[in-house]
Amino acid sequence: MSQEFSDLVFAEQSASLKICGDKWVPFINPDDDRMGICFALTESIFLSQGYKISKKILPSARTKKYVLEFKQDAACQFWYTKERAEVLLYSEPYLFNTVHFFVRHDSKIKYDTLENLKGLTIGVIKDYYNGKEFDEADYFLIFCHQKAVLKSRAKEEEMKRSYQKKIRTQIGIFFLGLSFFCGLQLNLVYANECKRLKVSGAYNWLPVAYKHPETNEPVGIAYDVVRIIGKELNIPVEINIKLPWGRAISYLKDGRLDIIAGDYWNEEDSRYYQYSIPFMKNELRAFVLKGKEFTFNRLEDLIGRKGARPLNANYGKEFEAFAEKYLVFFEVGTTRQFLRMLEVGRTDYIMLDHWDGLLNAAQHGMEDKIIALPYAVNTHDVYLTISRKSPCINIVSEINKILKFLIDDGTIEQLTNNYLKRKYIH
Repeated sequence: MSQEFSDLVFAEQSASLKICGDKWVPFINPDDDRMGICFALTESIFLSQGYKISKKILPSARTKKYVLEFKQDAACQFWYTKERAEVLLYSEPYLFNTVHFFVRHDSKIKYDTLENLKGLTIGVIKDYYNGKEFDEADYFLIFCHQKAVLKSRAKEEEMKRSYQKKIRTQIGIFFLGLSFFCGLQLNLVYANECKRLKVSGAYNWLPVAYKHPETNEPVGIAYDVVRIIGKELNIPVEINIKLPWGRAISYLKDGRLDIIAGDYWNEEDSRYYQYSIPFMKNELRAFVLKGKEFTFNRLEDLIGRKGARPLNANYGKEFEAFAEKYLVFFEVGTTRQFLRMLEVGRTDYIMLDHWDGLLNAAQHGMEDKIIALPYAVNTHDVYLTISRKSPCINIVSEINKILKFLIDDGTIEQLTNNYLKRKYIH
C-alpha cells in the first residue's frame, strides 16, 4: 500500500513559519541534527525562498490541533485523505512510503491480499491512515493504542475466546520508506483496554492536588495535568478525592484506581505501580511561629523538639528512618489542626512541602504568623503513579510523552505560577 507524505500549509506567506510534526523516526527524529528527513527537506525548501523556520516536535493529536487552530503554520508529514483535505491545504507529495506487515519469525501467516487477514488480530498506530482498502475492511480485528475496533461482529465471541492465544503472535504494521526502517514501536493494548482513567489523590496538598474550598471540586497542578492527558489521549477522566489517602493507595495497588495524581517515589511501592516521569519538584521544610525560630541545619537539630505532620505522609527513606528512631511527631488529619497546634504551642514545628505550607498559612490567615526555616530537609520529585493491575498501564509511554511535552513547552511552569499567584487559593 503506497502512501504520500505532504506538507500542510495554512497561513499566508510571512517572513517566518512555524512547522511541527509528530516523532516518526527517521522522518521526524529529535536525535538528528536537522530533526529528521521531513523537517530537513521542508526547511531547505522554505529557506531557499527566504523564510525563517522554527521547528517543533509535538504529539500527533496536538500537531493536528495546533495546525487547525493556527498555532502552527504547517505540519510536515501527513498522508493525504479526502476527509483531511476538506479542512487542510496540501502541497504536492514530496516523499513516498510503503506499509508492510511484520510477523514473528515462526509465524505461518501468508499475505497476498487482504483476504488472507480474515480472523486475525492486527496492531496499528491509533489515527494513522493505512489506505482506504485496509481501513474499510470488515473481517479482522484491529487494535490501536487505546481503543480496540471490532471489524466483524459475527466473529466477536470467537475472537474473544481465542484472543489470549493470538496476542502472542500479534501482527504489527511498520512503515518503510527511502530504504529506512522506521522503527515505530507499537504499544498494543491487551484484552482490557484503557477506556477511562479513574484517578484519585490528595485533597489538601497545595498547590499540587487539593479540594476547591467553595465547590469541593478537585483542583491543583496534578489534577490539571491528568485532565490534559485525558484530553490528548481522548480518554475520559474520573477524579475521586473523597477517598482517604490510605484507601486510595490500597485501591491503586489492587487496580480499582488507575492513577494517583501526585506522589513521591517509593521503592517498596514500585512493586505495585509504575511511576511516570517526574513533572515537578517539592522541597520539604520545617515551619515555625515567627519569633520562635531555632537553628536548623541538619536533622539532628530536631531531636528533643515536638513536630507535626500530615497523616500518612511519606518524606523519603532517609528522613523516615531518622524520624522513626529519633523524632517525636503528631500525625494530624487536617491542615487547620496542625496549624492550630503550632499556634497554641502544642508543637514546636510542622513539617510540610514548602509551597503547601506557605499557601495553607495564607489560606487560614496565618501568613504573618508562620515562617519556613531556610534549611531544605530534602527535595522530592512529584510523579503520577499508575497501577500495575490497571488496563491503563499499557499507555504509560504515551503519558510520559505528553508529560515531557508539557514540561518542555512551559505548561507545567505556567500552571505552577498561576496557582502560586493566588494568595488565597480558590
